[in-house]
Amino acid sequence: MARPTVQACLRVNASELVHDERMRAAVRSPGRAEHGARRCQDAAGGKSELVEFLVVGGRAVLTLPPGPGKVERVQDRAGVELGPGARVYFRCPRCWRRVQDLYLCDSHFWCRRCHGLAYASQQESRPRWLRRAQQAATVERRTPRQRPAEPDRDWEQLAQEAARRLEKETRRAARERRLRYVEHTGRPGRPREKRRYRRDGSRRAKLKPDEAYCCRCRAPRRYRYPRRADLVCSLDAEKGVEIERTAIRARCRVCNGQVFRIVRPAQAEGLQQFHPGLGRR
Repeated sequence: MARPTVQACLRVNASELVHDERMRAAVRSPGRAEHGARRCQDAAGGKSELVEFLVVGGRAVLTLPPGPGKVERVQDRAGVELGPGARVYFRCPRCWRRVQDLYLCDSHFWCRRCHGLAYASQQESRPRWLRRAQQAATVERRTPRQRPAEPDRDWEQLAQEAARRLEKETRRAARERRLRYVEHTGRPGRPREKRRYRRDGSRRAKLKPDEAYCCRCRAPRRYRYPRRADLVCSLDAEKGVEIERTAIRARCRVCNGQVFRIVRPAQAEGLQQFHPGLGRR
């Protein structure tokens, strides 16, 4: 047995009922009620009925008054809410699912799933469906297409110019990205693959008492002109005392670069105190 179709049922659309600001204010305000009537029709556009509705506190009471030849009065309470933008939705009285259309079938305003409705195209046989699709394609093919309002312009040439312009802008953007990479890294070419970091063990060599590591030579070097420097490393909050460490500042014997080494206080005894302003020229 074929199921009833959507096209044969009376359809009530939420946007058609709540279409003005007066009805929207009734949806937002719990204590405000607005009454109205709307003529609704089925999806096929055949029959139409006058549906009365009352919007109050986020609910819509839909009523189909008895007409000629009808004694029964149909009435249902459905939720109504405002969605994003200008969208308005119903809440089905049975499943409380958010829908935009309610259908009148078996004396209830329910959604399509609760009624078990189908579309007319779902019940068509394959030969009939193919004939209808072929007729629609024939009508579309025979209908003259609208030409642009400016027939004098060459639209193919304009499309080619737009494609060339897009390709040019793409190349320019790629060139700017490449230049930014060169400025940031200092070397041309594509970014290299990141390698796993390995710590250099050569720097872990123990230094002799008269040696320090020179950052310019990148090797342990003997130093000259040593001076003592006291560094404030941290502050003991409980005792309120500054924690100091002793270091030696000197010059490399190879490149005359400044070297620095933290030592024990006994190793810096007898050395002159280092003053930052004295070593500058």
